[in-house]
Amino acid sequence: MKKILLLACTVIVLCLQACISANIQSNKQATYTRQPKKVYFIVNAGSESKKFTANFINSLQKALMAKGIENNGHQYDPLSLDSNEDIEKRINGYDPEALLIIKQTRVTMMNGGAGAGVFEVGLVDKETKKQVWKGVLDVTGPFTMPETASKAVKTLMQKMQQDKLVI
Repeated sequence: MKKILLLACTVIVLCLQACISANIQSNKQATYTRQPKKVYFIVNAGSESKKFTANFINSLQKALMAKGIENNGHQYDPLSLDSNEDIEKRINGYDPEALLIIKQTRVTMMNGGAGAGVFEVGLVDKETKKQVWKGVLDVTGPFTMPETASKAVKTLMQKMQQDKLVI
C-alpha cells in the first residue's frame, strides 16, 4: 500500500514538473566584456508571488555562488515603503561590481494562485552606471513549488552564461 502511495505521489510530482517552463530573451551591449564577481540583486515582485520570490532568491544565490560570484540582495514589492535612498544605501554599502535588477511585470493567476509571470531582468555596470544587459524572463508553473523558481533561475543563469556574463 505504501509503495502504491509513493508511486502515485511520484507521478503527480513528475506531472507538475512537466508543466513548468521558463524562457528568456536578452540583449547585451556588444562592448561589455566584464564578468562581475560581486553582484547585488534587487527583486521587485508582487505579494501574490511571495513564495515564488523567496524560492527564486534562494536558488539565485546558490547559482551565483556556484559560479564563484559573491552576492547579496534585497526583495521588495510595489507596496514597499523603502525609499530609493534606502535601496541606494544598501547597494552602496555592499559595493558590488554590478547590479542585477529583476522586476515582475506581469503575473497570471491560475486555479486561485500565481501560475505564470513575466520578469524584466537587467544588469547595470558599476563603473559606467549604465544597463549593459537586459532580458525578459517568462515563467509558467505552480508558483508555490520550489521547482518552478529553480527552473527560472536555471534558465536565467544559462542565458547569462551564453551571453558571457558569467563563466
